[in-house]
Amino acid sequence: MPAPPAPKPAPAPAKEPRKAEPPPKPAQRLSSDFLKDISSAAKSEAKGASAGKGNRTTGSALGPDFLKGIASPSAGKGTTARAQITGAAMNGLAAAIKRQVQPCYELGALGGTPAMAIVTVLQLRFNKDGSVQSAQVVEQTGVDGSNARYKQQMAEVSRAAVLRCSPLRLPAELYAGGWENIEMGFIPRQMQ
Repeated sequence: MPAPPAPKPAPAPAKEPRKAEPPPKPAQRLSSDFLKDISSAAKSEAKGASAGKGNRTTGSALGPDFLKGIASPSAGKGTTARAQITGAAMNGLAAAIKRQVQPCYELGALGGTPAMAIVTVLQLRFNKDGSVQSAQVVEQTGVDGSNARYKQQMAEVSRAAVLRCSPLRLPAELYAGGWENIEMGFIPRQMQ
């Protein structure tokens, strides 16, 4: 017995022609007194609501003076905004720190040993005068069976270099949010 014929696929529905979208409206510009405009609109809305007491409105629960004092200076202590540090500025800071610390990086007898493969990363916290507040080891990479015994010594060489060259001379305006708290990697081959 022959196989029954395969059913024919249903024809695809015709696509509806796409309607042209209206051009976007230009962005509304705010007047220089936009806060005053908002405040006067709120006042007129409040007057309209009080005129028809029986009517229930679905507007804002804010009073007509909700913007009162918005332009007045804060009574609290002001804080200085942190400097916005760009990537280029941060790279410049890193180069300046390396330049100042490099002369104090002394490997001594560790030079030429397997210890040269150990990269030490320190978390450095500075005071505003450039002196070191703390220098903590964050991580060490490149440690293997041949150089594991040098791990602590390489951490001490890195810490000693920063402490020995302290205080660093860095731009005061880039302290907050910049060099007050940074991580620095010490790669022995690049520090010599």
